[in-house]
Amino acid sequence: MSDLVELRTWKQVATHLGVAVRTAQNYERENGLPIKRLGETGQIVALTSELDTWRESRLISRKTDGAPLVDAAGAPQDRSEESIASTAIAAPTSAEPAVQTLYRGRKFHGLLILTAICLVLIAVGVSFWPPRTVVDYRTEVATLIAVDQAGTEVWRHSFPAPFTENGYANAQAAHLAHAAIADIQGNGKRDILFIYMTDDRSLSFPLVCFSPSGKERWRFQAGRPDVTDASGEHYYPPYWPVIVQAIPGKSSESSRVMVTSTHNLEAPDQVAVLDGNGKLVGEYWHPGHLVRMAHYDLDGDGKDEIVLGGVNNGDKAATMVILDPDNANGSPTGITPSGLRLTGFKPSSEKAVILFPRSDVAQGKPYNRVISLQITKDRIVVVTAEDIADTSRNLIIYQLDHQLHVVDAECSLEFKTEHRAMEQRGELDHQLTQHEIDGLKAKVIIKRAGVVQAAVK
Repeated sequence: MSDLVELRTWKQVATHLGVAVRTAQNYERENGLPIKRLGETGQIVALTSELDTWRESRLISRKTDGAPLVDAAGAPQDRSEESIASTAIAAPTSAEPAVQTLYRGRKFHGLLILTAICLVLIAVGVSFWPPRTVVDYRTEVATLIAVDQAGTEVWRHSFPAPFTENGYANAQAAHLAHAAIADIQGNGKRDILFIYMTDDRSLSFPLVCFSPSGKERWRFQAGRPDVTDASGEHYYPPYWPVIVQAIPGKSSESSRVMVTSTHNLEAPDQVAVLDGNGKLVGEYWHPGHLVRMAHYDLDGDGKDEIVLGGVNNGDKAATMVILDPDNANGSPTGITPSGLRLTGFKPSSEKAVILFPRSDVAQGKPYNRVISLQITKDRIVVVTAEDIADTSRNLIIYQLDHQLHVVDAECSLEFKTEHRAMEQRGELDHQLTQHEIDGLKAKVIIKRAGVVQAAVK
């Protein structure tokens, strides 16, 4: 035992026991460490002999209770006399909550590390996972649904009023005409350009551009508040967009969006050219509806031309108009009768205007018209209907090369049948011959910069 010595501070007590001050204080509070206090001052006094006796009693208790001594990690401790004595002092029962706290802390930090690893893996996966590309669309009542290659929904947008019934039918003509899917931002991602059509025919239908994620980028309203012709006739809205197409560029500023819109009752047709931001960069007005559209690099200069088909009301003939998308402005001036000429526009600058003659079958009809327009790598195929009925099958199919020379023309079976019927009714005095069909080729009129050129080589 130690000599009889008084200890008067916690530091002295702790030093004697070989533990921290707080541990010594815990020993007094929880394990009966012999500490006395003097008077009102609370001054502590401890005798080293009593401290040694207390320590020996703790040692005997730990040796006889039969439980193995373990460290904080659960490993068996040294059972030597010296080690057991040290453990008896350094591992009071009050240390158990501290071990539990340490365990909980390590568990919490482990969860944090695991969570961080998961977040990193998710981020890496998202960055490498191929994005879902919009390639098509479908409609349901008043909702536009963009879909990917597998037909799976990518996003949807609901409009306030239902769509026109069958306005977006899956038939090629309606489905493809009223929407276009193209990269008009120059970022490798596709926007949807969508003509929002409803049954309310008192309103102009807007063209709406949606981002690849379905966010509305911009809207374009077709037409002008008032368009007037040379006779003083006014053409007020609404205007109805019928076809939209896009020519992607390297940026939104160089991309071109083309939409042709017809007046709700009369002849004027607006061909609006926008950039990828919805800014109007060109506006061509035509005296007659242009309801077919395509674009193709016809002259091999690396830039697509806009090719439109419909009817020219001045000439009362089916027509094809070719425009430069960067210079699509004005309105034709050489219109006969002059009263149909639209005023308030500068003279137009078409790259070419083609007029297709009316056949004998079109006698008594107000005009013939272009109802189909397709462009291949070496041909332009134009189909004219020789009457105004929507169901007309009295057709002539023209083929032109990219230099706009007519290389072929043929008639549909229904056209030949109608020709014979008109002969029998006495409306025609001759049979249809190949010479007559070849004559139609020769009557095609091609105008470049206002100059008429030969249609046949």
